[in-house]
Amino acid sequence: MQKLSMNQKFNVPKNASYFRKSDAEETFERLDHPKSFYELSEEQRKQLLEWCSGMETIKRPNPHHTSYGLKHWFEASEGGFYVTNGQFKGAMILSGYSVANPDALNWTFNISQASYKEKRSQLKRLPI
Repeated sequence: MQKLSMNQKFNVPKNASYFRKSDAEETFERLDHPKSFYELSEEQRKQLLEWCSGMETIKRPNPHHTSYGLKHWFEASEGGFYVTNGQFKGAMILSGYSVANPDALNWTFNISQASYKEKRSQLKRLPI
């Protein structure tokens, strides 16, 4: 598990569908880099950070849920809105969660299963 910083270097994940394309770096920056969190409005950043905060942490990563799946949960929550995988990852970094493998496209975090169940129970609709 690693505590990450928004300022550290992140590489284009090798398992990204766009990895070998000429615009891979640009696509990564737009869709999957945590710094894209700052492209949200101040109100959106606040709302996303509020949703991400307060989940119980555990020592090991929970492999059952990824950043990509959780972003859909946020979008399906009351007041949720579209975010990219990168914007969601940025919010999770700023909320203090640790990441199992920052070189992966979709991250897993040190969040308890009970916290995931609580978040799921609060969804206004099931995510796609």
